[in-house]
Parts: sequence; C-alpha cells; structure tokens
Amino acid sequence: TVWEEPAEDRSLMLGSTKDGEFLTITTLASRTAQVAIVPSSASQSPPQHLTKWEPGIEYTVEHAHGWLYLLISTAPYGCKHLIRTRPLDNDANSRGSWQVVVSERSDVVLEGMDMFSSACVLYERRNGSPAVSVVHLP
Repeated sequence: TVWEEPAEDRSLMLGSTKDGEFLTITTLASRTAQVAIVPSSASQSPPQHLTKWEPGIEYTVEHAHGWLYLLISTAPYGCKHLIRTRPLDNDANSRGSWQVVVSERSDVVLEGMDMFSSACVLYERRNGSPAVSVVHLP
C-alpha cells in the first residue's frame, strides 16, 4: 500500500501506537495534523481517519485495551485535552463517540502521554512548571 499526500505544504509521518496494535499515519503542516490508523495485523487495509484537517489543531493517538486515546493540541501553546473512544469493535470504520477523559484546565498544558497496562501517564506544565499525572485506565 502506498500513501501519498498531494499538497506540497504537507508531509506524511508513519509511526505506531506504543502497544504496536496500530500503524499511525499523520499528515503534517505548520501547526496542523490529521491522524489515521491501520491495524498492524492488517497493514493492507484502508486507513481509518480519526480526525479531520483543522488548521491550528495537532493530534497524537495511542491505543490501550481496545480504547483509542487522542491528545488534542491547539497551537501554539493553547488548550490541550485528552479524549477516548468506546472500545473498538468488529466494524473497522466505527469510530464511536469520543468521551472526555481529561478536560481542559486553564493552568495546565498537556505536552505528551505514555500508555501502560493500567494507566496513562500525562506529561504536563502546571503554571509553567513540569508535572506528571496518572490517569487509571478502564
């Protein structure tokens, strides 16, 4: 399978979720990203787009225990929050309803996340100082 981005001001980045269950295809431009996933076990499948192209919005996706976790960042250093979907089912195109896991907090900027077997670790800045939070997974 070949993925192509025809827009000259955009580039493609191929990665994977940290658990290796999904390949991630991120289309990037200046402070904007769009994310699609493909199951690693079915890499010839068409990509499932999780996000739409919105200028000024960047996304990072992770997967754990049948849930997708999406870190949404508003550029350059604005509001950021984490959301999740319902568990993935047999319908590869089913995205379900995104549910908020961590809401926006005016004094906190989420900079990243790591998924573990029972928790999501969030890397934050609270009032400008680095901090770490743990969110227990379902």
